[in-house]
Amino acid sequence: MSAKIDPSQMLSQLHRIHSQWMKGVANPLWNNASVLCILHGKQEEDVIYRKSIAFQLHVTGYELPDTVMILSKKGVFYVLSSAGKCRILEPVREASEKAMPSGTFGGIKVELFSRSKTTDCSAYHSKMVSSIAEGGELIMGTITKDLANGPIVDGWIEASRKAGVQTVDVTIAIGIILATKDTEEIDLLRKSAALTSKVMKIAFIEKMEDVIENDSEVTHFDLSQSVTEVILSPIKIKLKIDSADVETSYHPVVQSGGDYDLKLTAESNKNILKPDIIIASIGARYRSYCGTITRSFFVDAPKRIVEIYAALLQTHSRCADSLRSGVPLKEVMAAAHNFLKERYASL
Repeated sequence: MSAKIDPSQMLSQLHRIHSQWMKGVANPLWNNASVLCILHGKQEEDVIYRKSIAFQLHVTGYELPDTVMILSKKGVFYVLSSAGKCRILEPVREASEKAMPSGTFGGIKVELFSRSKTTDCSAYHSKMVSSIAEGGELIMGTITKDLANGPIVDGWIEASRKAGVQTVDVTIAIGIILATKDTEEIDLLRKSAALTSKVMKIAFIEKMEDVIENDSEVTHFDLSQSVTEVILSPIKIKLKIDSADVETSYHPVVQSGGDYDLKLTAESNKNILKPDIIIASIGARYRSYCGTITRSFFVDAPKRIVEIYAALLQTHSRCADSLRSGVPLKEVMAAAHNFLKERYASL
C-alpha cells in the first residue's frame, strides 16, 4: 500500500475528536462508553459509504481495511492492523512520542500493533481490553450498523466478547464530530462540488439540449454512461485533475417521460429521453469527498407543474431563512405552512 500520512494532521484530528468526546462525555449520545472503537473489515467494492470509512478518511486521509482503531479516555490511540499499514502509520507514532513531553496535540499517544498471518494477537487484545477497563466499565462505543469482518477484526471481536466487553452505539455522536470539516477537507469538498457542477453543465446539459434540438433517440442509460465517462476522465471537459483521484459518487440518474423514482437507489433505465420534465442527478468524488447535484429541467412542461415547482423553491428558501441556531424545527415548519397559505392557497 503506497500512502503517506501527515503526522501533525492526524494527531490534530485525534486531539479534536478526543477533546470533544471528553467535553461531552456525560452526553447520553456517548452511552457511557469507556473507549471508542472503529472497526473496518475487509474491503468490499460495493460498500463505500460507511461511517467507519468516513472516520478513517477524516483521521488518516485513507481507507484502511481490516483494521481496529481504539481511542481511550486517556488519549491513547491503538491501531491493530497489518504490517504494511502499521509501517505507514509509524511516522505518526514517532511524532506522538516526541510530542508527549510538551503536551502538543493534547498528549495523544499512538500505539501500533502489527499483525501477520502467524502473529499471536492475544497480548495485543489483552492490552486493548485493559484500556477499556481503565476508562471505567467494560463498555466499548462502536458504530453498530457498520458490520465488519476480516481476520484482524474478527479476532478482536471474539477476544472482546470473551473478555465480557459490552458494546454500545455511538454512531450519532461520531457523526456530529465528523460533520465539522477542517480547512483541507473543505477545500476537497469545494473541488468535488466544482467538478460535479461542471460535469452537469457541460457533460449533461449540453448533451441533453443537443438531443432535444435534433430529435435524437437517446436512452436515459446512455446519457448516464456518457456522464460517467466524463467524471472518470475530467480531461474530456478540459479539467486538469488526475483521473486517479476521481470516481463517481453513484451512477448518474437521468429520468423523463412521467416515470420517476425519487429514491436514493434510483437508476437510469433504457427508456428514450423525452421532453416535458427531465430530472438529472450527478455525483462525483474527489479524493473520497463527494459532491452531488440534482436538477429539474422543464421543456414545454404543463403550466401547473411549473407553478408548483416555483412554489416549492420559494418555500425551500423560506425554510432556509428560518433555520437559525436555537430556533425549534416546529417554527421552521410553521413558517413554511404560513407562506404557502398566504402565497399559494390555490395550490
